[in-house]
Amino acid sequence: MSKRVYLKGPAEILAPVDEELGVQVTEFVDSWPTRQIHALKIDLYLHSQGLDTSTPMGKATFQIAGVFAELERSILKERIMAGIARARDNGTKSGKPIGRPRVPPSVEAAIAKALQQGKHGIHKIAAKHSVGVGVVQRIKAAL
Repeated sequence: MSKRVYLKGPAEILAPVDEELGVQVTEFVDSWPTRQIHALKIDLYLHSQGLDTSTPMGKATFQIAGVFAELERSILKERIMAGIARARDNGTKSGKPIGRPRVPPSVEAAIAKALQQGKHGIHKIAAKHSVGVGVVQRIKAAL
């Protein structure tokens, strides 16, 4: 976000056009620390939006825009979390589960047998069965 704003007097931020700010009013409200601005008694004037927080209507409009920005952010977060939960429960859109498929039980049994025999190390067993070293370590830990 471009933060090119101009001070008009000691207590008012003047932004001539909202394109100068590069954002919509709700995004602008969301990005500025509004409580700090109001605590310092600084007013905002957006010329193209007709928004002047030194007036009661301007303050109300600014606060309503802030409420909508917060609502939009909450809805977006809720949808993202629901999508993550759905993907976790059902897998991806293609129907395949998330992550790598597990090694078939027959291969796990062969790896367990090779580990119990103790003739080869973890790396050789993994290479022989075309699996990763982590798979062999997981099976070894389960023994």
